[in-house]
Amino acid sequence: MGLGEALRKAMDKIGNAGAIDKDTVKEAVKEMQRALIAANVDVTTVLSLSKKIEEKAFKEPPKGVTQREYIIKVTYDSLVEILGGKTAPEHPKKILLCGLFGSGKTTAAGKLAHYYKKRGHKVGVIAADTYRPAAYEQLQTNAKLAGAEFFGIKTETNAGKVVKEGVKELEKKCDIIICDSAGRSGLDDELVKEIQEIDKALNAEEKWLVIGADIGNLAKKQAQAFHKAVGVNGVIITRMDGSSKGGGALVACNETGASVYFISTGEKQ
Repeated sequence: MGLGEALRKAMDKIGNAGAIDKDTVKEAVKEMQRALIAANVDVTTVLSLSKKIEEKAFKEPPKGVTQREYIIKVTYDSLVEILGGKTAPEHPKKILLCGLFGSGKTTAAGKLAHYYKKRGHKVGVIAADTYRPAAYEQLQTNAKLAGAEFFGIKTETNAGKVVKEGVKELEKKCDIIICDSAGRSGLDDELVKEIQEIDKALNAEEKWLVIGADIGNLAKKQAQAFHKAVGVNGVIITRMDGSSKGGGALVACNETGASVYFISTGEKQ
């Protein structure tokens, strides 16, 4: 059972109950807790969410709203609050994508290029992943499929230098620049230093964490580290087709205060 289905089942306890009392709400919250923990949401986030719901549930509902309707809305609003509730900006000037190795940043860069290109923007992408040999060709192909401008220096190992040159070149012809970056199997000092150098060279107002739906309990540590390094203000969840969990995304949003802007499945644009 996926997270969405499990949460709906918990909400049904309130929706289908003959009478609404504190025991009904507590039982629904317990079921929600089980669903979130099974989806790899950390216990701190789960307890924080549960406390918010229980504190608000039996306040006086607005005029014309039943207690049942009010409790369902409180629960929904509490979940949305964690996920951020904001939509992706319509015209971001520069976007830095960050995340660990294998999170799907390069694929996400191509999909974003396609998304904004379809909305009439002139989009350029920068291949700043100088660590993974295939990243240059992959992003070049993705950019071509999206109809976006591409910039990379295949022989350059200094990612900051690539970004600096890329911005200089793409700013002449693009109104949106998307920058891919390298990942590692862990967020070590070398990666932190590199992502900060890229951030300085790009000077992006949008810094989005790309996170796999299957990351599980590693989400909290990863989100905290990237947020500390560059100040994450958006989240992209990838591989939702391969995981029924996705709870790590809730944790990432809760830790950074960022909104989930996109949910991605597969590699096709």
